[in-house]
Amino acid sequence: MLGRIGSHAEDPGWATRLRGVVDRTYDAGDTRLLLVQLDSYSQALLQIGRFEPSALLYGTIGRHAQHLANSVSATRREAQRDGLTAALGDDLFLQLVAEGASLDLAGAVALARQELDRVIDEAANA
Repeated sequence: MLGRIGSHAEDPGWATRLRGVVDRTYDAGDTRLLLVQLDSYSQALLQIGRFEPSALLYGTIGRHAQHLANSVSATRREAQRDGLTAALGDDLFLQLVAEGASLDLAGAVALARQELDRVIDEAANA
């Protein structure tokens, strides 16, 4: 799944579809599924070099998504942490994670929408 996300995360059609999915999940109040979607998207952001928003969402997921503490998710988050630390350095990574942990779900969704809209808008203005 993440390979597919990573290869399309900068595609405006894909971004439009994911934005719709995130919006519907958020509007439905399905917090657990929303956090899974945000977790996957934060990892996709890392893959396309959007390190700061990836780190912010990483912090949000760490605070709100205890249901993602299973071994598979923990291994993916560890790899994400390693990639973000390598890209940002320890200090900036920790600062962004702390900022992300302070976001509520509405703030995290707003951040994801902003990133998705960036992809959509760049294609429209190209």
